[in-house]
Amino acid sequence: MANPIPFLPPYARMARFASTDAARSAYQAIQDFIFRHEEVEISVYNLVVAQVPHVVVLGEPPDTDTDINDELTRLLADGVATQLPPGLIARLAERRSQQDGPWSERHPGLPGDPVA
Repeated sequence: MANPIPFLPPYARMARFASTDAARSAYQAIQDFIFRHEEVEISVYNLVVAQVPHVVVLGEPPDTDTDINDELTRLLADGVATQLPPGLIARLAERRSQQDGPWSERHPGLPGDPVA
């Protein structure tokens, strides 16, 4: 039996970073951005994949406001745009769908803890 196609969110941006500190800085800046723009339906994740720090932004695409997309792109610019495995993105999207309210944080480990 074939594996089902994972659910992928309509908006996904991700970048890998040279250091945990650089990833943490981008992550915190995007968290602040989300907090200031409650109309934005996105989540941000800071994780390590294959010993490389990554920041992932998932959710609904910013309406037609290109300023929001431009700002998110700018906040990820210290990293290198990348793609992560669809299964990992699907797991993050599932976690996002289980969010309790407009703002939710869960910390199963420290930011940047390895997930894969």
